[in-house]
Amino acid sequence: IRESRWHNKKNLQPGLLNANIDPGRKFTAPYMSGMVGIAYNKAATGRDITKIDDLWDPAFKGRVSLLSDVQDGLGMIMQWQGNSVEDPTTESITKAVDFIREQKDKGQIRRFTGNDYADDLAAGNIAVAQAYSGDVVQLQADNPDLQFIVPESGGDWFIDTMVIPYTTQNQKGAEAWIDYVYDRANYAKLIAFTQFVPVLSDMTDELAKIDPKLAGNPLINPPADI
Repeated sequence: IRESRWHNKKNLQPGLLNANIDPGRKFTAPYMSGMVGIAYNKAATGRDITKIDDLWDPAFKGRVSLLSDVQDGLGMIMQWQGNSVEDPTTESITKAVDFIREQKDKGQIRRFTGNDYADDLAAGNIAVAQAYSGDVVQLQADNPDLQFIVPESGGDWFIDTMVIPYTTQNQKGAEAWIDYVYDRANYAKLIAFTQFVPVLSDMTDELAKIDPKLAGNPLINPPADI
């Protein structure tokens, strides 16, 4: 992506500028991010959920779902076990896999999902689920019993990115689109629709212009400590 056509790159959150796969973001442009945490239906659990240990409560046997995506599914389990997601080893991954297999064999885990946990969670068939923050924000509009938390041992971020295929017939147009998205006023409209977490910095004012509730929702505009 040519810097000369990506003037709004300066609006990217500084923490996203250097990725292991792309130092300086020369080839990839972050698009949306969000939290990978735990969602629960309080009507089904009867109590608040705060930590990974809560997933293994016998009261929720057969009503727990985990994500099938390897990074998102294993990440918070690895952190809970005291291991690093950013610097994984065969041993630390195997330890997480073995534990999850044990819980599945015991019948604790109902199934492994993409983001198709929504209906079962809303209905209470799943009481506790690994989930994506933006999905839960959208579901909460119809079901206030649904809650999303980052477990005490930590959660993960996902980052969707934009890239330009080398086969493109219109690189200039693609770069213009990326620059357009990186304008805060334009980007705020996208966030209002997707309900995910901005990759651009200082979005509070632009989100508030659309809807103060967007700017004040910690699942959309999380404070620094989260």
